[in-house]
Amino acid sequence: MAHSNLPEAIQNILDRYKEPDAVFSALVGVLGEVLQCVSKAPAK
Repeated sequence: MAHSNLPEAIQNILDRYKEPDAVFSALVGVLGEVLQCVSKAPAK
């Protein structure tokens, strides 16, 4: 696969997995980190 400007963690997943379900499952685990998402509970 041609390398682009993807973060290394995502590129590694795309290089390693070929089946769509496996790619998706692996990506879910790192997307939050790569996108620097913060999970917050709604204020009460």
